[in-house]
Amino acid sequence: MELLGLPPGPLIGAAVRHLQELRLERGPLAPQEAMALLRAWARSQEPRAAAAPTPPR
Repeated sequence: MELLGLPPGPLIGAAVRHLQELRLERGPLAPQEAMALLRAWARSQEPRAAAAPTPPR
C-alpha cells in the first residue's frame, strides 16, 4: 500500500493478485524487479485508482 500510495481496498487486492500471477509465470522475482513491475501495473490502473474512494480519517 505504501509503495503505491493507495489506501486499503480492492486495488490493493488486485495488486496482490497481480504479483501472485507474475510469481507463477516467472518464478521468484528480485525485490527491485517486483517493485518496478508493480509500479508499472499501478500506472496502467490509474483510472481505477482515481475512482477509488478515499477512506475516512
